[in-house]
Amino acid sequence: MSDLKEITIGMALDYQTDYVEVRTKEADRTRKATQTDFDNF
Repeated sequence: MSDLKEITIGMALDYQTDYVEVRTKEADRTRKATQTDFDNF
């Protein structure tokens, strides 16, 4: 809890933004390949 005294509001918002970006990028990157994907490859 004492560590929270050294964190500014800006630092907390930056951390939240980075956390959300990392979590959402992982979910968006994967999908099942379709036959069209294989044909284009």
